[in-house]
Amino acid sequence: MSVSHPPKQKKWKTAERWEVGLFDNKFPLCGQRMLWVLVGTKHVYMAAPVCETKMKMTRKEWDKLRCKERYHTNEDIEIYKAKRKKIWDEAQQKRIEVEKFMRENPGVNNTKRKRKRRAKA
Repeated sequence: MSVSHPPKQKKWKTAERWEVGLFDNKFPLCGQRMLWVLVGTKHVYMAAPVCETKMKMTRKEWDKLRCKERYHTNEDIEIYKAKRKKIWDEAQQKRIEVEKFMRENPGVNNTKRKRKRRAKA
């Protein structure tokens, strides 16, 4: 199954792409994921395109999710890719700054604290 096409079964022909935040231990996947989603009246079916994992949740749980965003057009997908690239570039810039700081200040990365010794009387 590719990222741009839903699973091959007949049921998934009307599936839509959603970015869903799954932050609960009862699902086989967690984190912010791009999933193929079928929203029904009682249940919501989800399929992860890369690892071919499928899961189901109730419609009430789906409605309670705050982290979900629909990506149904190519323009939405391009916006999603740009957003992810921006996040990656900002993180890369932070890593470069930290590496530069560590090179300029080699003694800072020593995490052990030295104890002050008492003078014997």
